[in-house]
Amino acid sequence: MSVSIKQIAKMCGVSEGTVDRAINNRPGIKEETKQKVLAVAKKMNYQPNHLARCLATGCTKTIGVVCLDICNSFFSSLINVIEEIAKENGYFITLIVSRSRIEKEIEGINYLAGRKVDGLILFPAVKGNEYENMLKNLNIPIVTIYNRISSEFVHIDVDCRKIMEKAVEFIADKGYDNIAYMDVGRIYKDSRNNVYSFKQRLAGYMDGVKKIGMNKQVFSGFKEANILEYINNTPGKKAILCTYDTYAVRILSMSRKYNIKVPEDIGLMGFNNMDVLNDIYPRIYSVDCNIELIGTTAFNKLYELMQGKNDVEDAVIDYRFSEGNSL
Repeated sequence: MSVSIKQIAKMCGVSEGTVDRAINNRPGIKEETKQKVLAVAKKMNYQPNHLARCLATGCTKTIGVVCLDICNSFFSSLINVIEEIAKENGYFITLIVSRSRIEKEIEGINYLAGRKVDGLILFPAVKGNEYENMLKNLNIPIVTIYNRISSEFVHIDVDCRKIMEKAVEFIADKGYDNIAYMDVGRIYKDSRNNVYSFKQRLAGYMDGVKKIGMNKQVFSGFKEANILEYINNTPGKKAILCTYDTYAVRILSMSRKYNIKVPEDIGLMGFNNMDVLNDIYPRIYSVDCNIELIGTTAFNKLYELMQGKNDVEDAVIDYRFSEGNSL
């Protein structure tokens, strides 16, 4: 059993208040007495009562993170960054993985709120007035990453719409005169699903092809027959811009299956710049969203909110196109 403040006080021949001042570095104690108390506390492996301290300060030094998916290296890398900077600032994280399921996300948020986390970082899979009101009623500082909920919550991300518009121009500048877009499919069917980021990417593609006067071609979900039809029967130099890297990798794998060469027969570009791309040839061009800065900024913004600041603003993180051999 761990030693108590009362026991340390008895061992040192001082009051419990004196021990409390020494352990918590408060004034009103002689340095000699302080060092004596700290030495005894260390020797006896004293562990502070975290629950009692939380009740006294109203602060748990814990933040909740609700993420869509940790199998995707983009999200897992972001969580690693958040955990590291949180720890540097004296906070621990409690992670909930929603797997993009609405009920799991809401259940996870309520779980974290019930455990009095000091703040929340959300990768939202849910949207709507009912959901937004639920979050407001928690009275917990909240920062969102990836999908935006509304202007009521501080949001951190890259400008997906601008990026995809620039990506279309980037591909066109490499001589491609037909650029298709590989979008998600079934996730749009439920009106409660928050697909803000995907919608922004699709809108950016549409802006890009319109700007350069190119015909649009959008695939809704991964269907081999549709992709093969495009590759084999569309004239000119062709490329596919994907809403995320996983689709680009799948198209590359499919191309090998049907003896289609990348980039000779079809160009490819993804989004998120997953680590696995470094182990694949040809290396697929992608969008590097600066994960380190997104995660650091998200925690810093949340920390400001937890300190009571009211003028915390959104942050748009810079990006770059990673180099590759797929265009």
